[in-house]
Formats: sequence, C-alpha cells, structure tokens
Amino acid sequence: MALLVLLLAFGEFVVLGNLAGYDLLFEGFDWGLAHPSAALEYLVAFNFIEPLVIVGGTAAALLSIWPLVTDGRRAFKKQIYSVSAALWIVGAAPAIASWFPWMRSTVFHSAMISLAVQSLFGSEFGSASSSGRYDGDSIGALRPIYQELANVSTPAWPRPYWGAAQGYDVVLVVMETGPARILSWDASLSDFPNLKRLSQDAWVGTQHYTTSPESFRAITSMLLSMYPVRHNRSFVENRRTPPGLIPNLHAIGYRSGVYLPNVHGTRYAKDEADYYKTLGPVGVPIPDASPVPEAPSPGWHAADNLDLAALHKLEADYRASASAGRRFFGVYAPQLSHEPWVDVSTGGDEHDMAKRRYNLMKVEDRNLGELITTIERSGRLRRTLIVVTCDHGLRSSESDSSFWAGQIDDLTFHVPFLLYAPGIVKQQTNLSWVTSHIDISPSILDLLGISEGRDFEAGTAIWNEGLEDRRIFFWASQYFGANGYGSGESFSLWNPMLHVTYRSHTLHFTDAAAVPRDSSAHRDIIDRIQTMGALASAWYNLAISGPAAPPRSVNARSLEMK
Repeated sequence: MALLVLLLAFGEFVVLGNLAGYDLLFEGFDWGLAHPSAALEYLVAFNFIEPLVIVGGTAAALLSIWPLVTDGRRAFKKQIYSVSAALWIVGAAPAIASWFPWMRSTVFHSAMISLAVQSLFGSEFGSASSSGRYDGDSIGALRPIYQELANVSTPAWPRPYWGAAQGYDVVLVVMETGPARILSWDASLSDFPNLKRLSQDAWVGTQHYTTSPESFRAITSMLLSMYPVRHNRSFVENRRTPPGLIPNLHAIGYRSGVYLPNVHGTRYAKDEADYYKTLGPVGVPIPDASPVPEAPSPGWHAADNLDLAALHKLEADYRASASAGRRFFGVYAPQLSHEPWVDVSTGGDEHDMAKRRYNLMKVEDRNLGELITTIERSGRLRRTLIVVTCDHGLRSSESDSSFWAGQIDDLTFHVPFLLYAPGIVKQQTNLSWVTSHIDISPSILDLLGISEGRDFEAGTAIWNEGLEDRRIFFWASQYFGANGYGSGESFSLWNPMLHVTYRSHTLHFTDAAAVPRDSSAHRDIIDRIQTMGALASAWYNLAISGPAAPPRSVNARSLEMK
C-alpha cells in the first residue's frame, strides 16, 4: 500500500511538478469516462506513463528475483553487507548536508511516506497561508487594496463604446488547450478563413492570458470577472448565484446556454451541468451521444461529432430565440483539441505536435464557419458579439518538450483572443497591452450598456489604455504547484513547495531568473501573491454570501441617465 501511494505521488510530481491530490485525479477519471477517446490518448502517451513504467517495472523485477536473492544471500552475505554499507554512506552524506543551516528548508525535509500521504489530499504548501485576512471586509474596502495590487484604477466616465452594442446577441467560443504561439494573428490566416473574416471587425488581444490551467476555472473567470484561487474553495461553494455576465443578461431577457460536448449519462457531464447552473439561470444541455451508423473513419471523428452535436444544439436554440425575437447568449466549448493533441491530418502520420494543433485549429475554424453561417442566415451576424479564445494552453510536455512542470509559463497562460464587434470596430485592431480572461465580461457589458450588478468585477474593458501598466495574476498552485503575476515588462513566479521565486522579462523562467531567497524581492513576490490570494478568496466569498438584488435592465439605467 505504501509503495502504491509513493508511485502515485511520484507520477503526479513528474507530470505536474506538484502533489495535486486525489480530488484532481478523480476529476481526471470522471473526465476520461466523459471523453473516452481523448482519455485513451493520455494513457498511451509515453511521456505520461514512462516514469510509472520504469518504477513499476523495477519493482516487479525485484519481486520476481527475490526468491533467488533469498537463496543466494548466504553465499554473498559479506559482499551484500559491504555494498549496502557503502551505499548507505554515499546516501547519508547529502542527506546530512541537507539539514545544515545553509541548505534552506523545503517540503522535502519530511518523511517521504508522510509527504506522499499528504499529497493524496492535495496541498498548496503555504500558498494560501494568508487566506482569511480580509474575511468580513466590504467590497468597498477590498477594491482599493485590489487596485493597488493590480496597479489599476476604476475607468472614468464617459466610457468608450458604452452601449454601442445594445441589443446584440453574444456568443463565446472557447476552444480547448491552445497556446498563442500556435496561431499568430500577424499571419495571413489563409488556413483559417472564418477566423480571418471575424478578425476584420474585431479587437485582437496579442498579449491575452488565461487565469488558470483548469478549464472550468478559466471559463468562470470569463463569466464572473474574478480570479480563481485555492483548489478546494473557489468556485465550488455556492450559497447564492454570484453576480456576473449570465445574471446580468438574464435580467434583460436574454436566453442563455452553456454547450459542452460531454457524453450523456456520465457523472462528469452532470457535475459540469450542475456547476455552470450555479453561475446563473442558464441551460446546460448535454448532446445526444447515441451511436449513429456511419462509414469507418479515424478515431478523432468521434470527438468531433460530439463537438458538432453540442454546436447543433446551440444553433437550434439560437434559431428559436431569433424567431421569438429574444436576444441570445451562448458559450460553446469544443473538446477536440484537448491534450494530448490527436492527428487529424490526411493519412494520420503527422508527428510534429505544433503542426497537429495547427491542423486541429483548421477543424475548429470549419465548425466556427458553420456557426457563423447559422447566425448570418438568421439575419443577425452584424448584431452579434463573438468572442473566440482558448481556455488555457499546454499542461504537459507531451505536446511541447520545452514545457516545464512545476512552473507557470507562456505556453500555459498565453492564449489567442478576439472580440468580433461588427459596426463598432471597423478593422482588425490589435491590442498591445496585457489583457486577461477577467476582462471579457466587463468588455461585453460595457458594449451592451449594462451598469447594474457589476460591483464585483476585477477586470476592465480590453480597449482601456490604462491596462498598459496593469498587473495580472496567474493561479496554478493546484496544478503545477506555482502561482505568479506579471505585466508587459516583468513576470514573477513563486513555487511554495520548493520555496523558490523567479523574475523574468517574459513568462518563461530559467535557473538564471531565480531570485535570491534572502532578498527583499523574494519576500515581495511571496507577499504580493499571498495577499492577492487572500483578497480574491474574500472577494468571492463576499460575492456569494447574503441576498442579492437582481440587476435592473439597461432600459431602466438609460432612463436614469436621461
């Protein structure tokens, strides 16, 4: 049993660089049941199973030769003792040295079995040790603290583009696992005709970042404009619906839906549906996955068909809303491009992972084109806001060998982004400053001219030039054992398990970027991350506590302004 626990912890540490706990493992198991073809790809990915094969094979080999060792140990007793003593001396020297004062303490100065058992329950190793600091404070008291940490101010009135898209429909297309480097917005986009078409009337975030490597946390950041922190608390407890994009749109008559390609009847599908319903009055239909007789086709088509089933449900709901004269809001989250990236090329012999993701984007662009056609046939394309982005980037070295476990990196957090706003943006408008998923909801609500129910927003409309010096935060301690923050010129990271900090001009950290542990910069990085963690926790707890008055409609607000 002890060996099994150690193997489990070892596998987590090798793949993630963190001891994530059984909750994350069970979540992955449930996800695998809901997406069997993608889960199979994970299981056969050599980079994932290699450490387990090595350790498990070694253990099996030792067990198989144990009878021979027992029979022969008497003949070689003296030699065995001599070799054992020599190995003990060699191993004891660095073990003893690690306890000297000049060797800074880490979590590995613990019994390995106790550390492994602790890992089953997940731990962020002090990354949230200051949580509770702001519990009980009002949002009025929390906001100035947040603004100082993030180096951002409240946008002044009148706001640019306020109400410019009043009455528009809204669709969020959130593709799975897509680092920004896979798709350059400066390229011709000739392989992606539908993205190219949208980009001509869109704001394009060239420095856009997710908040988390977990999909549901990343999407929640888009819908609530809040940071997701702490694996076991944020966005899980639900005492009341938090204010956000869905309740605001529902209050002015929008029909809302979140469309996920999960297999009907799986626990993961039910849990995801139940979760998104906590964010507001929203439908979460699960597509019918009944097998349909078809000609033999590559295995990836099963996942694509599930994506299409979810898309077709969104399109049906959109047409019904358009026919009834009702505004529509939908979130579409296809899963075909989930890691590890499958090969969708003709012939199935593409081994370059970057090219695989590029080819997957072609499939996603084709499906995006179907959605655009549906909206256009309803006569509403020029009155629809469309966001296209990815939930997060890479989470393993299987798709890119430059990925480092136990860190935050540009590969994981930097993602593509555009906001199509026809009639408002007349050409492709690239944003040079840093933007975040927390800015999506404020941007949409500003365009729609909605001011009520927005007290808890942490983001700002993406076109606000005041974002040039803003600091955004990255939360991955539950996945990679590290959190961080950054602006356009400087990025910082803290790994509490190893008790190391880094500072770099880019969101990529090497040994040369390590900050001395006895420096004020090291302490400042830790304090800033812990403070924001405590603040974000109190912020969210306040948002879901107590009764909330429903937001008033944009028409009521317009009358007040007149």
